[in-house]
Amino acid sequence: MSRTARYPGARLLLFARSPVRGRVKRRLAAEMGEQAAFDIHCAMTAYLAGMAGGAALMPACLYAWPDVDSPWLQNLAARHALQLRAQQGSDLGERMGNALAAELRHADFAILIGSDCPGIDPAYIEAAAARLQAGVPWVFGPAIDGGYGLVGTCRADPAPFRNIDWGTAEVMAQTRDRCRAAGLAWEELDALYDIDTREDWLRLQRDRPELCGNLVW
Repeated sequence: MSRTARYPGARLLLFARSPVRGRVKRRLAAEMGEQAAFDIHCAMTAYLAGMAGGAALMPACLYAWPDVDSPWLQNLAARHALQLRAQQGSDLGERMGNALAAELRHADFAILIGSDCPGIDPAYIEAAAARLQAGVPWVFGPAIDGGYGLVGTCRADPAPFRNIDWGTAEVMAQTRDRCRAAGLAWEELDALYDIDTREDWLRLQRDRPELCGNLVW
């Protein structure tokens, strides 16, 4: 990060799956084929890594799963000056909770983003950071499909990640239930769409053609 970070005491975590054909974007692959899904996964991950590394908001890390030794991810992290770390845990919730807890040992707050929500930009991350700096303990960036693409916190608490049906339309609703049950206060940002279906991809081509490059099907 060449410029001075606006939130040097915070951490930005980009969660990404190592790119392997047939193992990424399976819903998208069912509609568009494994190669298209693989290419879109790589394009979205690369875009968000560049955004995270170039935003100059806070130090950023790339958390990989399941293969932290992926040469593609290693090159991506080096290109954007991201620390590359391995996700640890038996499911997505445990991996997110563990990563946030690890970063919070050395940070005032941490913001975790997924690698398939192109609407996450520096302004969106800064909106979450401003709330956390103001004392809001948890911030979520909901996805239109019922999940979420951003979670930020100043507390290491696994409660929001327990017993969630990951990959379903119930994720954000169940997360709200877990927060209520644990007595955790939170705020939500505007809902964004992620890239899980061909319709999502066509929408991105209409909304942000500059992000799609030569990936046209």
